[in-house]
Amino acid sequence: MKPSALLAVVALGIGFGGSAAAADIGIQTEPPSPAVASNWSGPYLGVNLGGAWQSAPNWTYFNPNNGARFSLSSPGNWGVLGGVQGGYGWQVGALVLGVEGDVSRTSLSETRTVPTIGVGSFARMSAADDWLGSLRGRVGFAGSNNILFYLTGGVASANMEDNGHMTRFIGAAEYVADADSTTIRPGWVVGGGAEWMVAPHVTVRLEYLHYDLNNNQSQTGPIFPGIFIPVRFTWTNYGAEVVRAGLNYKF
Repeated sequence: MKPSALLAVVALGIGFGGSAAAADIGIQTEPPSPAVASNWSGPYLGVNLGGAWQSAPNWTYFNPNNGARFSLSSPGNWGVLGGVQGGYGWQVGALVLGVEGDVSRTSLSETRTVPTIGVGSFARMSAADDWLGSLRGRVGFAGSNNILFYLTGGVASANMEDNGHMTRFIGAAEYVADADSTTIRPGWVVGGGAEWMVAPHVTVRLEYLHYDLNNNQSQTGPIFPGIFIPVRFTWTNYGAEVVRAGLNYKF
């Protein structure tokens, strides 16, 4: 046998024997890097960004002076939203309970117009959802790979700006009416999602939320010039569908 091959065999034997001896006397070799600890208990704060669909199919304009009623229908419109969230979680085995609050700025806004009685006459209504907020409970299951699957639901609110306008021509005379309001609409929200713990203090999530804020907002607008019964604008069946991603820091 060549000297170089003999030295290699001896070195291999020494290395194997050394490892076995170390194991015999209880010396621990360096373990592999541990996985992220899946601990979902404690407080957290984070940010979110996503898209939203505003659904409000039933808007109505009514003029009691001639009994004319017009529906301003639309399938809805898209927008974006982003905001912050914070909460607290309690983990018992694989069960994770929690409470979370959030508020988001949105770009949801829509304007609808319908022709009414008389040449050039029309009614126009608009609604803008500036803010969405909620306070929700969460129930989740901590699965493998540090992923939490959860359902959520609770109370919701939205800061809404509603505007209605009517222009009517009777012969050469022009009559107008306007109504506007800014209100905080209460409602409820349900949804669910999945959250992944990418580091001991950092999680990312993807979730869906359905907001129901159908409280039949209605406003009256006096007609000028002249003396008439005010016209009425009504916004009903308001809802929003939200899909968003989030990033949290867990304390």
